Amino acid sequence: MQENFRTQAFGFNKKDVIDYIYEITTAKENLEKESAEQIESLSADREKFSKESAELSAKNEILESQIQALRAELADANMQKSRLFEEINENRRLLLDNERELNIKNEQINKLIAENEDFAQKCEKYAEIAKDVGKTIMEAKQMAADIVDRAKGEADKIRMTTEQAVSESLREISSANGEIENLKHNVSDMTRICENRIRTVELNLKAVAEAVARVEKREESAAQEPSEPENREFF
Repeated sequence: MQENFRTQAFGFNKKDVIDYIYEITTAKENLEKESAEQIESLSADREKFSKESAELSAKNEILESQIQALRAELADANMQKSRLFEEINENRRLLLDNERELNIKNEQINKLIAENEDFAQKCEKYAEIAKDVGKTIMEAKQMAADIVDRAKGEADKIRMTTEQAVSESLREISSANGEIENLKHNVSDMTRICENRIRTVELNLKAVAEAVARVEKREESAAQEPSEPENREFF
């Protein structure tokens, strides 16, 4: 600050100097007061800021720990996210496979529906045919009953004829048995007669052999001594 003092004889104006000094002193005091107030305010602010800084440091530590926890959770979340993506891709693949199988099943179902409709139409046709077949079966049953009745009648006739034939056969067999018995007796008699004849023939053959031996002996004797021939009969 530069002050221009008024001049007078033997120096400056005293009042101006005193006023200047008072002004400077007052300004200095005011400045000191303001400085003290500012220092006090700044000290309070510094203490406040120090406390806030300590609180912020504590909060910062808490936030750092929370950040570390969040980072760990984030890493875990990223791992889970990767697993989820893998599961999602696997589920998508399974979904595609299921869609393909579903399409195949739908095609099979449509085919079965078409076959079922065709089968239903065939069933209707078969039902109509079955009505005709039912009538035919009833007629066939009636015909079969008639045939059975006729067959029973013919079987009765055949049975009666067979019984008669069996009776006649039994009579013929009985008669044949009698004839066989007679033949057995006749054969037995003829056997005895033949055996007797055989014995007779054997005896005759023996006699003939003896006679032949005698004749041969006589012929030998006659050959040695001639004599008249003799006629002999053999039985």
